[in-house]
Amino acid sequence: MRLPPLAVAACVLLLATAPAGAGPLPFAGYLETRHAVQVKSPHEFLASETRLRLETEGSRDEASFFASVNASENHIDEESSEVRLHEGYLDYAGDGWDVRAGRQIIIWGNSDGLQVTDVLCPSDLTEYATRDLDEIRMPIDAVNLRYTGSGDLTIETVLIPFFEPAKLPEADSPWRVGTGPDPTPTEPEKTLENGEVGVRASWFLPGVDLTFSWARLWNDLPAQVAADTDPEPLGYRRTSFAGMTVSVPLGSLVVRGEAAWFSSGSFPVAEQGAPDIEKPLIKALAGCDWYPGEDWTFTVQALGEHIVRHNEDTVQDETRGLLTLRVAKKLFREKLELSNMGYVTLNDQDLFNRFEADYEITDGFHAMAGADLFAGTRSGIYGRYKDNTQIWVKAKYSF
Repeated sequence: MRLPPLAVAACVLLLATAPAGAGPLPFAGYLETRHAVQVKSPHEFLASETRLRLETEGSRDEASFFASVNASENHIDEESSEVRLHEGYLDYAGDGWDVRAGRQIIIWGNSDGLQVTDVLCPSDLTEYATRDLDEIRMPIDAVNLRYTGSGDLTIETVLIPFFEPAKLPEADSPWRVGTGPDPTPTEPEKTLENGEVGVRASWFLPGVDLTFSWARLWNDLPAQVAADTDPEPLGYRRTSFAGMTVSVPLGSLVVRGEAAWFSSGSFPVAEQGAPDIEKPLIKALAGCDWYPGEDWTFTVQALGEHIVRHNEDTVQDETRGLLTLRVAKKLFREKLELSNMGYVTLNDQDLFNRFEADYEITDGFHAMAGADLFAGTRSGIYGRYKDNTQIWVKAKYSF
């Protein structure tokens, strides 16, 4: 069990401010079990896990707290079973401002299933894209100070004292890219000098929501920073980020957009084992949600990425494109929801498609089943996982 420093501090403050004689804390959460089987022979289990989430919260005057704990049992890899603090933070609300300190999830951006300006929380990629984005996004230790005193304008300043990397598949995982074990990446020292900081300004105006954001942070994915003959060839690189989002409701439509600039992205070169090259990267997304009625939902998105000053010195294409389409329909008095979400890359022309059926048996108890299809060339970001096409079932009871 891992207790992050800021989470511990939040718990200490909680105990210090708890009123004497207070009653038992309220608890909520869920119990979930999920299992996925490979379609292709030998039909191995790609996922088999049972997880309990417990949440509690409370308040006293202007202060409040929230804590959640995950207890998971991995039926494939027992060593991955754990009890872990998921979130644990303390809130304090002042006159026109508030602050949140502790382990928390901070969401920037407005896209569906994609991350463009959502850059603060690292990702859990141990099962690649087969988990929901809410499960892929990992919590961080942070102090989040917000100014809300001017009405339509909110200014948010986030301080992340210690870098946390993305979580990658183990060497023996079916979601592992490549063969053989990778060297362990060298992480930045846990000093305040190596911390991360971000600022976001949000306007909620009649007919439009608009945000501008900036951050100085680390790339969450490791890069080849030295030749693979060196003792420590993998590491993490700093980058500056600037982004914006816009959302405009138009009757039954919601039009959305995001754009992001990164001062330094890492891209592979043709020479085997040579360090990745650093270049600026631009991302832009346009999306539209359509709610035509009768419990139908349609969402389409187009994402583009462009490497600045490409110069043919990296093997990655100068410009890449991705399209997504989601269709959902609720039936039987909204007890059953059928949905299909597809991702198609324009460069590699490969595909990831998720079909899901979600049936609410009773209040709080859902039974789900679906299929994750990977198709395309093995050099593509989705086609490389074509052997991992899977069918899955999940049951979830929320209380």
